[in-house]
Amino acid sequence: MTSFFQFTHENTNSEFDIFGRDGKALASYGNRLPFQGVWTVPIPPRTARAGQFHLADGSTKIIEFVDFEYEVLYGETDSAKVLALEFERTFDAKMFFILPKNESKFTEVQKELSGTSLLDLNQTVKPQAVNVQIPLFEIETSYSGEVDIKDRRLKHPKNLLGSLISSHLDGAKVKYFGGTTYFQVTEWGATGKGFEPAGPIRSWKRLESIETKYEFTADHPFLFAVTIRGIVLFLGRFGG
Repeated sequence: MTSFFQFTHENTNSEFDIFGRDGKALASYGNRLPFQGVWTVPIPPRTARAGQFHLADGSTKIIEFVDFEYEVLYGETDSAKVLALEFERTFDAKMFFILPKNESKFTEVQKELSGTSLLDLNQTVKPQAVNVQIPLFEIETSYSGEVDIKDRRLKHPKNLLGSLISSHLDGAKVKYFGGTTYFQVTEWGATGKGFEPAGPIRSWKRLESIETKYEFTADHPFLFAVTIRGIVLFLGRFGG
């Protein structure tokens, strides 16, 4: 069973705020890019299995996990493990998972993630053979309105539904259409709202040829972020 989380936020240019005033809202950087459709992070097929997720209130919940082992982008900080999975259809777009090494460090890790440091997550991870266990989940986020983006430039010829667009984000006010974007972490071949199965983004090695050195088991609350070309689309939390 896929867990479903819906977040809302205001399109403002306020100071970077990771989770908003209520601790659960999206960051103020959320949804500033004009993409609409389904973004998928590819996961090997037939990897889902039930496992225990430890909630912040101390209780546990049985939830579907994807469990796979191959070379992914992985790194560590003093207080957290960092995993990055690349989107199959979008250039230089990644979903980062930031897992506190200890549940008691969740708040500490959250405070460490400033708007500046988050952009440097790419420098944290590198290809590593990793055993990965993360909950199946998807995020729905809607957007509309005008925003003023400074000191950023992005050219992207089309959105994920194939409509032609060309955006130059360089200090100008850009009016974006309203719509819904689904970010999914799911298995290849799964189906959902408008979902197209993702294919491989690299040639996977045979499992028996991988010497796993690291493990990323997200069985307690973690943070996640979606980035494209160094720009943060949004931030969120799972099970927090």
